Amino acid sequence: MDEDKFWAVIEECRADSGGDLAALVNSLERSLSMLPADEAAAFFDRWQAVGERARRWLVWDAACVLLSWTIDDSFADFRAWLITRGRAAFKAVVDDPDNLADLAGELLATAWAVAEQLDGVVGWAASAAKGVEHPAEIRHVAEPGIRLGEERLDLDDAMAVRARLPRVWDARHLV
Repeated sequence: MDEDKFWAVIEECRADSGGDLAALVNSLERSLSMLPADEAAAFFDRWQAVGERARRWLVWDAACVLLSWTIDDSFADFRAWLITRGRAAFKAVVDDPDNLADLAGELLATAWAVAEQLDGVVGWAASAAKGVEHPAEIRHVAEPGIRLGEERLDLDDAMAVRARLPRVWDARHLV
């Protein structure tokens, strides 16, 4: 599945959901179940590849500043949620994690128990399409994908965080 088709599925599900994340999860599940098996499997592969683009320390740090938490699993949920915000929002945050400030209200209002379901819905659809019993059999488990040359912020150093993520820092205090 090419990038445009992938994002078209995401945008269609966003439109169907009316902004409700639980409805988006259901719409995504329905959409994937209607795809031919090879396209559902390709959607999964694209989902993982797109999610990996956001697997960066600075994106993780921006999420930490706004949410006051993120561990490996919750960062995966965050990246899945970020994908569901659409292509433009995803690209804006990956290109400059300080742009996460634009999504702060949505991010802080997110029901994370629902966001946790996103990877599962995509994984189960792909496992059915690929003829395996469990998504873990096809999941590409990567090491934390830190881009070379990118260092993690010292989140205990407020001045460093404010200097690198000023809009995110301000959004944290407004929401």
